[in-house]
Amino acid sequence: MAAWMPVAQARQALIEALGEVCETEIVPLEQALTRVLAHEVTAEQPVPAQARSAMDGYALRWQDLQGKDCLPVGQRIPAGRQPLPLDPDTCARIFTGAVVPEGADTVVMQEDTRSEGECVYFHKKPTVGAHIHAIGHDVAAGQQVLAAGRRLGAVELSVLAMLGAGEVVVRRRPRVVLLSTGDELLSPGQTWRPAAIYDSNRPLIASVLRQWGLEVVTPPHVADERAASRTALLAASDLAPDLIMSSGGVSVGEEDHIQALLQAEGEMAFWKVALRPGKPLCLARWQGLPYIGLPGNPLSALVTLTLICRDALLGLCGQAAPHWQGQRVRSAFARRLGERDEILAAQPGVDGWSLAAHLSSAALWPTLQSLAWVGLHAHQDVAVGDEIDLWSVSDLLSTRSTHHP
Repeated sequence: MAAWMPVAQARQALIEALGEVCETEIVPLEQALTRVLAHEVTAEQPVPAQARSAMDGYALRWQDLQGKDCLPVGQRIPAGRQPLPLDPDTCARIFTGAVVPEGADTVVMQEDTRSEGECVYFHKKPTVGAHIHAIGHDVAAGQQVLAAGRRLGAVELSVLAMLGAGEVVVRRRPRVVLLSTGDELLSPGQTWRPAAIYDSNRPLIASVLRQWGLEVVTPPHVADERAASRTALLAASDLAPDLIMSSGGVSVGEEDHIQALLQAEGEMAFWKVALRPGKPLCLARWQGLPYIGLPGNPLSALVTLTLICRDALLGLCGQAAPHWQGQRVRSAFARRLGERDEILAAQPGVDGWSLAAHLSSAALWPTLQSLAWVGLHAHQDVAVGDEIDLWSVSDLLSTRSTHHP
């Protein structure tokens, strides 16, 4: 029997095997959401490039107000208009976001003023420099704003827009061919028949991969026959993917032809991981391409995809390695572990976290109900009140940095 590979070692092996896609492409800013930035972005000019008012009010030279309580209004400055230089001993009516005129060094908010005719009375003495966003207040010229490998979300796109970028250089999306194996599988929407089950793994895995920024190709289901499996693997490699993945067919059963083919005609790195659920996870090469075989049970597939494959798949996209870590919580249950780590759906309670009522590697419903997993380590004896690791499933499914012990 082949040795079980520790989870951390399997995770690192995947990272090294997949590498990253280095090809880049230029996309319009409005199409860059979730893409991975290919190069660092540096501000060519400061933001703002001109001093701007942070308030509706009056711009003035602070010194001109010393010994006075009113000043005449010399000009009106709405946002978007370039002002004239400020005349001495005058103020300018100014609005939020408008350019502060040359010569002014302070803005007084309108709530602290009173207008009478052409003059404005100031009820409070302002602080010099008040309510002005100076040049470079947000970003200095030459400042690195975004690092290469950054996943672009709404805030990142807003920052790029603030810098005037109409397009952005991003990594090409990695292409994954995702195979589903099994004579028992039906596509959702097909009429049910005896001995059949609906394929929930394909939408699960494909959705996660697309959410992580990969392009997913899903050929028809692969029959449980060696010849059909070999044909499907050859056809997958002809699609020029960066990675081939499958769900099912990599265990030790007589109908698990994928695993047998990878052993006979490919290069098998490992196919047993010391994890429950998720032991039959394989890493191999087929026709020179990296191959990941996920377990066939839905929960096992999700656990291995998020807890073992996530870093490698995000790295394949060119994303800088995210830090991920669970939180430490109190156990409300007792459990003795064997030779494998365990991932279990859990729910919070008054005395700590307890296990979901129904636990099975084929059941996703407890995860949907709890949206949290506890992680237990091999040979660990957990007692009520012990501290254990907890992961948010939504965090593991995201592309942002989380935390992992």
